[in-house]
Amino acid sequence: MTNSYALLVQEHGRLAFEAPLKGAVEIGRQEKEEPGPYCLLPAQNGQPQRLIVARLEENALPRHFFELGALPDERVRLTNLSKILPISIVGDSEVCPPAESMVLPVPFRLELGTRILLVERSVPANAG
Repeated sequence: MTNSYALLVQEHGRLAFEAPLKGAVEIGRQEKEEPGPYCLLPAQNGQPQRLIVARLEENALPRHFFELGALPDERVRLTNLSKILPISIVGDSEVCPPAESMVLPVPFRLELGTRILLVERSVPANAG
């Protein structure tokens, strides 16, 4: 059985985006020709899906910040695509250093400036 995860983004404490985490997704700031936040662009040309979490002018976040990849056994691989910025894991003293990867147990939260990105286990629609 494959685990199912939900990807959520909170901005200023409010839910701004929610979607299933399937396969890999890149997270980053808007490129010039891309739609604004919170658009999930489909995978193309061998690249994973891409979630835009910040407007073009929000320079504090890289355009290609990190990638998440769903793994079995309630884990997700976090790959920091930035060569400069670490990624802070909320509630943990650990950070993902620039240009490195780590495997995190689900659920977890990442700090993205004024936003929090959450990955948690999905609840099946027929549950309850």
